[in-house]
Amino acid sequence: MVVYAIVGGWLLIVSQTASDVKGQYIFGQLSGAPMIMLMTFSGTIDIILNSFPWLNNIYVMFALSAVLVYAIGSVVGPLVQRLSAISRKNWERSL
Repeated sequence: MVVYAIVGGWLLIVSQTASDVKGQYIFGQLSGAPMIMLMTFSGTIDIILNSFPWLNNIYVMFALSAVLVYAIGSVVGPLVQRLSAISRKNWERSL
């Protein structure tokens, strides 16, 4: 489980240090996938599957995972871009 947290954190760092906006967005999208795997192995997904048995289908889970990866990445990507712009502005101001 620690590996998924490390990979997700590494992708988040790479997205913040990317030089262009596309790289920040793509790595921000990718950083959501290991976090979903971490939720799976921690048992969070099992609670959801026990509450909603119709989700226990491979096609539904594939679609749900794709939507979750996109949703998490859509939040993380712009957040990283904004934080990167703020830190870049502060760095330029300090010169």
